[in-house]
Amino acid sequence: MNTLAQQHDCLLLDLDGTLFRGHSATVGAVPTLATVDARALFVTNNASRSAAEVAAHLCGLGFAADAGDVVTSAQS
Repeated sequence: MNTLAQQHDCLLLDLDGTLFRGHSATVGAVPTLATVDARALFVTNNASRSAAEVAAHLCGLGFAADAGDVVTSAQS
C-alpha cells in the first residue's frame, strides 16, 4: 500500500504551528520529510517575511528548503 506522500508528486505543507512553532521544529517533522520523495512546497499565510527569509528559517530548523519552495500570502 502506498503512503499518502507516495501517491502525490508534491506536498503542500503549512508552516507555523504545523512544521514548527517559533524557533523549534515539530517533533519528527524534519526526519519524516527527509524520507519523502515528493516535492515539498511550504505555504504560509504570514506575510511578514519574504520567501527567502522563510526558507532561511526552515533551513535553520533542519528542513531542506529554498525560496522557490516557499509561498507566502504576500506573494502575487
